[in-house]
Amino acid sequence: MNIIPHNISTTHELLTSRGGLLAIATLMQKLNLTNLVDKHFDLPKSNRGFNPSVFVNSLILLQHEGGIRLDDLKHLKKDEAITKLLGLKNIPQPDSVGDWLRRMGTSGVNAISLINKEYCRIALKGVKNITLDIDASEIISNKKEAKKTYKFNQGYMPMVGHIAEINHVIQTDFREGNTAPKAENLEFIKKCEKNLPDGVKLKYLRIDCAGYQKSIIQYCDEEKIHFAIRAMKSQALRTYINSLDATQWEPVIKSDGTESTMCSHRTTHTISDYKAPFTLIIQRTPKPGQQQLDLNEDGDEFEANGFTYRAIATSMDSMSDSEIINWYGARAEKSENKIKELMLDFGGAHMPCGRFKANALYFSICTLSYNLFVMLRKHLPIEFIKSRAKAVRLRIYAMAAKLTKHSRQYRLKLQKFNSHILSQIIDNIKRYQFYSLIE
Repeated sequence: MNIIPHNISTTHELLTSRGGLLAIATLMQKLNLTNLVDKHFDLPKSNRGFNPSVFVNSLILLQHEGGIRLDDLKHLKKDEAITKLLGLKNIPQPDSVGDWLRRMGTSGVNAISLINKEYCRIALKGVKNITLDIDASEIISNKKEAKKTYKFNQGYMPMVGHIAEINHVIQTDFREGNTAPKAENLEFIKKCEKNLPDGVKLKYLRIDCAGYQKSIIQYCDEEKIHFAIRAMKSQALRTYINSLDATQWEPVIKSDGTESTMCSHRTTHTISDYKAPFTLIIQRTPKPGQQQLDLNEDGDEFEANGFTYRAIATSMDSMSDSEIINWYGARAEKSENKIKELMLDFGGAHMPCGRFKANALYFSICTLSYNLFVMLRKHLPIEFIKSRAKAVRLRIYAMAAKLTKHSRQYRLKLQKFNSHILSQIIDNIKRYQFYSLIE
């Protein structure tokens, strides 16, 4: 590298490295976010206080550009060009945001839940039956009030409900770290159902082994919800598998039509004292290398005779073994990876406050940021439709630009290829008429 002779100086021109944030700001405006936030949150009792939308909008913009700490708001506040362009007259100080999160707490969580419900209604646009994936995710935190998780880390264990058809988070339950992943799963499913828009039904349910509970299976039978739940291992299941011979296993066909190394066996099973039987799809996969001692009584798999065994409890009897296994396996892409996006890309893995209820509200705002990103992604150029936030930040949000003003109107000047991309995105958002259904 040969550094060209240069001088470093300053300018009074309005320059920004965040020009592309205009895209998400346009979507927020089109979705009437400011009015929705101020409608559902408690307004300040003093005329000198900021409206709730000031805090929520600031945090969403921060999370979209990749900030993970409240102190990162200082950098956004210093960007005079982007604050003028977006009309951000007030960006609160980090300490003020922390105080607001602690003050709003549970009422704020409920408000964000109502906003997410409204945006899910817009995103579903005609979908009548949905697939719900629920999962508990660990957040590691050194906050004083954080409790030890089952993985022996200090932190929190929020439950996330995710709609597979639209990739939206419909509901969350922020929990203490020492809360077991299987605790109150049925109650959480009912909360997700309650948050669904009118006319939309929970038709399919996928859960890991934490959801292998009598109450959930019975509820699904009563409400005619088709389920696929990873079964817990048991001595009875182990004894049954040991009784099978080689002729009772059939190969599993992958979703692309090729044959996998996995085999399956179908049987019926019951759980606890609930007598109604359900289908159990047992999976057998060759286990290369040395076998491990199976000392853990909990879990969803065990090893024996050179194979690893797992099972899926399901009510979808009309589907083949391969179809059920592939459909349940899609949970990883449709839900688990999306929850990772929420955690890693939108601040969900970093809790800013020492108070549990404040962190619960912050986590809820993270889910709103994530849902907005999912909606934005539909309006991006085709090469970004499946991109993670990291790519969108690099290629779209972080556009260098110059802000000028002429005849009382601001003008954002970008490089030609960036100007074309950003204009296309904003036009796509403005033309999308379905957003006009938001009051």
